[in-house]
Amino acid sequence: MTWTINTLGVLQGELHATEGDGQIVDDCARILGGTAAHTTLTRDGDRLGLAQLTTTWRDVPVLVWSSYPEAPAGGAL
Repeated sequence: MTWTINTLGVLQGELHATEGDGQIVDDCARILGGTAAHTTLTRDGDRLGLAQLTTTWRDVPVLVWSSYPEAPAGGAL
């Protein structure tokens, strides 16, 4: 996961994962507070999972997200 602070002062964590299910964002939610949202995007038969967390930690706005490959409906990767 790569962490940066953008020009608006938002702490951002992002990860383009090659495996997994966005668990790292759930872990950040457990530590920083908040609830991670998960969704699946489909385009041309490819499925991509996306997990995102938006919260505030010690008065600092935080945005964490991860993309990851999602298994096709009813099948393995």
